[in-house]
Parts: sequence; C-alpha cells; structure tokens
Amino acid sequence: MSEISMPQETRLEDCKQPVVFRHVLSSWECSSWTLADWASKTRNVPLKFRVGLKSAAGAPRWETEGARSTATIEQFSQWISGHSDKRNELATVDSSSHFAYSSYNYMHDVFRDLPSVLESVDWASFGFPGRKGADSTLWLGSEDSDTPCHQDTYGYNLVAQLIGKKSWTMFQPKDGSYLYPTRIPFEESSIFSMVNFKEVNFVTFPELQIFCSSRQDLTMWC
Repeated sequence: MSEISMPQETRLEDCKQPVVFRHVLSSWECSSWTLADWASKTRNVPLKFRVGLKSAAGAPRWETEGARSTATIEQFSQWISGHSDKRNELATVDSSSHFAYSSYNYMHDVFRDLPSVLESVDWASFGFPGRKGADSTLWLGSEDSDTPCHQDTYGYNLVAQLIGKKSWTMFQPKDGSYLYPTRIPFEESSIFSMVNFKEVNFVTFPELQIFCSSRQDLTMWC
C-alpha cells in the first residue's frame, strides 16, 4: 500500500498496487458537504436502494439479490437516524438489523437537472482536467453495507471518499485462482469470488489458507 500526497506525481495507469492520495479533495466544493447538505442540494431526487440483512452467514450476498426500495437522500438520512415516516419506503426496514445502499448512480443521469451538484466534483487534481460529476458515479450506504469480493477486469477504480468510512479487503492479482472465482452471477466487467469474506469457511474453501498472508485490509475515514 502506497501513500502519495499529489496524484500528479504518478500515472495512475502505471500503478501496480493500491495507492491512497491524501488531502487532495479540498478543491471539491462537495468535500465539505454533510449528508444533510447532500439531502438539501439533491432535493427530491429518488435513488434505488438495495436492502439486506447485516448478518454475514452463508454464501456471498450477490448484488442481484435482496429487496429494493426507492428513497431520496433525505429519506435515507432519516432512516439511518431512526426517524422515518410512512411515506418513506425504507420505513418498513429495521435499520438495526438491515443495511441499505444505493450504487451505480450515474450522476449525469440522476442529477441531470442539478448542475451545481455536477460541478461540485472535479477530478482535475487527480490529473483529469474537465472531468466533473457528469463523469462520475455516486455510492451511498448505511453501516455494514458490503459488496461481494470481485475483480474488475479492465481499467482501474478511482474513489473519492467524502463522508463516513469505507473498509476494503484486497488481494494480489496473482492469488486470484485461490479465491474460487466465478462468472455467476454474470456481470460483464467483474469476476466474483464464491467466498464470503465476512465469515470464511475454510472447510468449503481450503485453498484460502494458502495465501491468507497476502490479504490487505484498509479503512478510509472522512
């Protein structure tokens, strides 16, 4: 794991390991926004949320599974604070036992009528001048939200952590064959692992013990 203060010092496509850039979001207007600010600025824009149990037992929780609810960021904020009304689809979900997250929100689509929100994102400091919110996706989740272990098969991910914290569990590409890869469920750009890394079963997946030392855990806070 590397830490670099200024992205311009490196070419992202040449990186051979995960890199953390610190203190480079200050130029983003939205870097100081709270969840309440996002709720206010996005008004009544509805987002799709995937809902599931926080318990980790069994097989991975595939993204195609689980209930779906529609809510605004304000309604999501109310739900995680325990103050939902009957107009909020998340109100029927117990936030103490369930997670909810909204992913793959292409900002040019969901916030197309909110230019100030799109302009609040600016990837120029990462070496991509002219790239704004219109070139970005938004991910929003409650505590204990997670996605199955997977490998993206092309390109690289550049993630800006704006609020809260996110934990990553990472493995070296050379260890992919020990992760019990699967293309089911099918997703064009991803190879999934059959392993639930919140509760690893070494009896079912014995080869995992071969390379456990290569695992890296990272938690990013804002």
